[in-house]
Parts: sequence; C-alpha cells; structure tokens
Amino acid sequence: MLAAGGDGSNGAVGLWSTTDPGVRIGKPIDQPTATSTWVAFSPDGRTLATGNSRGTVTLWNATDPNHLTRRGSPLTVPGGSMWSVAFSPDGRTLAAAGHTDSGTINLWNVTDPDHPTPIGRPLAVETGFVAVLAFSPDGQTLAATTDDGVATLWDLNVESAISRICAASSGALSRQQWSRYVPQLAYDPPCAAT
Repeated sequence: MLAAGGDGSNGAVGLWSTTDPGVRIGKPIDQPTATSTWVAFSPDGRTLATGNSRGTVTLWNATDPNHLTRRGSPLTVPGGSMWSVAFSPDGRTLAAAGHTDSGTINLWNVTDPDHPTPIGRPLAVETGFVAVLAFSPDGQTLAATTDDGVATLWDLNVESAISRICAASSGALSRQQWSRYVPQLAYDPPCAAT
C-alpha cells in the first residue's frame, strides 16, 4: 500500500495498491482546504500519520486500509506549519517538522498510538525551515534538512548525549548550565564527581 499526500489542489490523502498499480484502496482522507499534506507509515504498517501545513498531525489505524479510523486526538505542531513526518525504525517515536521563526521538530512517543505523548521540548533548527526528516536505521540519529540543503543531525541516544556533555564540561554541570540546557528537570547532574 502507498499513501500519497500532496498540495492543496487535490485536498485529500489517497491510498493506492502497490501490487495492482493505479487501484485506489478505501476512501480518500479529506484535508482542510488549501493545505499540503505529508504522510508516513509506521514500520509495521498499522499506523498512518498524516500531517498538514496547518500544523496538525493525525494518526490513523491502517490495519484495515479500506476503513481507516483515527487513533487518539490530533497532535499539533505549535506555532504554525508542518512540512515532514517520520517514524523511527522501531515505530515508537514520531517526528514532525515545521517552522515558526526557524525550523522546529516535535517528537512524540507513539508506543501506544491511541495515546501519544510528547517527548521533551521541540528541537530547534537554526539554519531554516525543515523540509525533510529521516531517522538512521538504528533509530539513534535524526536528520533534518532545510530547503537550502543544510542538514542537521541529532544523537537521540541519551547515554551518548550524557557522555558528550560530561566530557565537554570537564565532568560536571553547574546549576547555571543545567538550567540553560535541561530547564524542564530539577538539578541532578549526571556526571560522576572527579
């Protein structure tokens, strides 16, 4: 099965057979007027994510492609538009990229796609609006490219990030550094005392 989004001219997401080219599966998924839509299937093919240029992401149960049903409440990319959606290879994380004043990437835990939960704060892409997102095959790296071709990579492995931070901070994070880089958590430095 192939899902196709598109620009505001067609107004719908379509599902198509890959074994019988040109044959539509089920009914089109209508989208708001004059929006563009991006699509991604979870690796197991059971969930379809549709994200439109108004910043709304909807998860669909695709186990019966002839009768798609919504999973949970729609997700929103705060502050504006969305240009890309991607599932991690294990299907547990959904990334959606959009833009406000610069590029932003929102992450959700979709282990239970009927009850997705946000993961941390949005990632900021300082080089511009995000056009394309992709996870590495092991799911540990997220890549984002801007319209002008600049790529940014994030290491999503928490232990690796802690090791890099500790090495760069000479083994300790001050309260001030912690409040700058990890403001949503109470001060609890991860680096071993030296």
